[in-house]
Amino acid sequence: MTKPSLGITEWMFPTILERGSELQRERFGVADPAGHPTMVSVIQRTSGKLGPRLAEYRAVKVDDGWLVNGHKIWTSMADRAQFGALLGRTDPHAPKHRGISYFLVDVATPGIEVSPIQQASGRCDFNEVFSTVVFAPDDMLVGNPGEGWELAVSTMAIERTAIGNYVNIDRTVALRRVAAIGGPDQDTALRAIGDVEAHTTAIKAMVLRETLRLMEGQVAGPTSSIAKYAMVMLLRRAGTATLGLTSRISTCHRSSSAGGTAEIQLTVIASMILGLPRK
Repeated sequence: MTKPSLGITEWMFPTILERGSELQRERFGVADPAGHPTMVSVIQRTSGKLGPRLAEYRAVKVDDGWLVNGHKIWTSMADRAQFGALLGRTDPHAPKHRGISYFLVDVATPGIEVSPIQQASGRCDFNEVFSTVVFAPDDMLVGNPGEGWELAVSTMAIERTAIGNYVNIDRTVALRRVAAIGGPDQDTALRAIGDVEAHTTAIKAMVLRETLRLMEGQVAGPTSSIAKYAMVMLLRRAGTATLGLTSRISTCHRSSSAGGTAEIQLTVIASMILGLPRK
């Protein structure tokens, strides 16, 4: 029996399960029968700062809900999603990490425009999302107004832990083919396979430990960022080894930016986990 896919909802549902209303838990806890991603993250990321970018969306209170205006770029799967999780500043006078609220929005809501971004490869893995006077009803607010920052940090930690599970995809298929052929490259291919498998096993152990912590109701720890960075390094090692032996362009790096680039993860680890100075 095939496990139904919740897509990116798998990263967001733990936050909804913990802090969402009964209506929200029932509504978003069911997979799309066709296996399509039902949700997409419209939580802002940064190019050089820590955590979500908090300036792009503004939410103003109106009767029975909020009017949201804003813009986000590099949103994965927005062209296929039915719903999105969005951070909006609901109190413009609150400190930086306060006055932010966490909304669930229907992508079909009037005022939301999704524009796919074509990459140099011809693929459209990301999208630009414009929200103009979008109505978000009160029952789609997760938690209380002003709690969005804490909820977003929790969601992103779960996302990075989930991305660590990408190690379950075999990254050594091409290397195994080279090794099976034999010849002068066989030893190099076998060493590369061993290197990738060793790193894969270590990441699996980290992800399992963090997943068990989350299942026990503990707050996401530093392992989520460390596992995400380790996953990026694994993709690079596998891609470099494959490219060197097959002389073909490898796509192992393609998903390495998901959940935040390696550079962002190093900044998070250094500043937020190790407490090192920003300068």
